[in-house]
Parts: sequence; C-alpha cells; structure tokens
Amino acid sequence: MSMIKTWKLDHDENIGYAIESGATSVQDVVAYCKTNMNAPVDDRYITEQWNEFMMDPRDMVSSMTKTQIEDLDNSHLSEQEHNFGDTI
Repeated sequence: MSMIKTWKLDHDENIGYAIESGATSVQDVVAYCKTNMNAPVDDRYITEQWNEFMMDPRDMVSSMTKTQIEDLDNSHLSEQEHNFGDTI
C-alpha cells in the first residue's frame, strides 16, 4: 500500500476510534488523533471527514440545488429497480 493510502487509512481509523470513544466535536477528534497517531495529523482532512459523516442530513439538503436533489431521488429509484427488479 502506498504511504498516502496508509496515512489516510490511519486518519480514518483514528477518526472512528475517537467517535467511538465519545468525541462530540471535530476539535475532540483532532485532539484524539494528535494524541494517538504516529504520523503527522492533518486538521483539514479530519474536518472534511467529520463534516461528511457527522453532518445533519437536513443541513446537507438545504445546501443542495434542486437538480442535485432530483438526481438523488432518481438514483434511489434506479437502485430500487436494479436491485429488486421492481419498477415504480
């Protein structure tokens, strides 16, 4: 595995461990990673990951355009049709 993949994997694992350990903010996660990782910690990467996985879905939808929302709905319908053979 490349060094960058290993570095990202280490970040991702430690982000998960921090949340499992009770981290309730991105600052908690950054502090956990700085304490428990041997590699340099990237605050921006941790923040991006936190925002992606911990964001309230209502906040995500409110920042999307109408077209993006319609695409989500269409993707969902396509998956249902593909996975189950059901047409809606």
